[in-house]
Amino acid sequence: MQLLELSHFKALIYVNNSYQNFQTLAYQRAVHIHVNHGESDKISMVSNQSKAYDKVFVAGSAAKDRYLSAVAWVDEKKLIPIGRPQLDLETTPLLERSSLKTITYAPTWEGEDEANNYTSMDCYGIAIIDAALKQKNCRVIYKPHPRILDSKDPLINSAHKYITQQLSRGEHEIHLTGDVLSVLKDTDLLISDISSVTLDYLYLRPSGAIFLTDRRSDRELLVADSPVAKAAYIIDSSTVAALAQSIEKVLERDELFENRQEVCRYYFGGIAAGESTAAFYRELERSIAEHDLAVAQLSRSRRGH
Repeated sequence: MQLLELSHFKALIYVNNSYQNFQTLAYQRAVHIHVNHGESDKISMVSNQSKAYDKVFVAGSAAKDRYLSAVAWVDEKKLIPIGRPQLDLETTPLLERSSLKTITYAPTWEGEDEANNYTSMDCYGIAIIDAALKQKNCRVIYKPHPRILDSKDPLINSAHKYITQQLSRGEHEIHLTGDVLSVLKDTDLLISDISSVTLDYLYLRPSGAIFLTDRRSDRELLVADSPVAKAAYIIDSSTVAALAQSIEKVLERDELFENRQEVCRYYFGGIAAGESTAAFYRELERSIAEHDLAVAQLSRSRRGH
């Protein structure tokens, strides 16, 4: 708190819901803004703790609806859409240049509990790689979530070992480190789970086909929890056996192209790649100005401020 009092910050920006945030929330003269650290349909993205912040910057309408569906008494006026500023940054290419089409498998990890478990590694990982490797004129890229590498789940460990062995030959690539965004920009078809990776790909490459996994094999719940499913080809217990044929058909003719454009607008509000950073600074400056005016009208302040 002493640092805040001496520095006279105008805004404090929070990238998670750590309990340590609530000490700095006592600082009266700054506007407190939560931005989270990505855009994802995981239930961990929304929390009752969001009520503590003055404003919550979100990507678009999908994020607003996510809060309204999961947090009672949430103040919709505090939810400010700004797109995805993080995706405006330039990245260094990770993949080797290739004339082959690129299929990327980018699974998430198993989460801290079952409610946050969206990984496909233990249930579909091996089948996904086998199906991808059957495609002609394609290379397969494996880019797992970093926490896959230290998983305690034996099925995940077994799938990871199998995948790395299968992709060690030919033009296929394994990227256990590095920026996933660098991979997504050169991906023609993405296979992933409910995660920020799927939505980042939708934003960066709305023309690229998406295969979305559903470990619970509950299509109605999947669409309700993750609306991007309406614009993705679903991998679940009823479709995984024919996955190789499904990928082949999509590579030849992608029937969900128009759906993805519509869903992309729902998630990101029509803010084009490269424009989100300007939207972020615009809303930040507006929030600071509004808060400064409100603070100036206060009759009492915390000692030391």
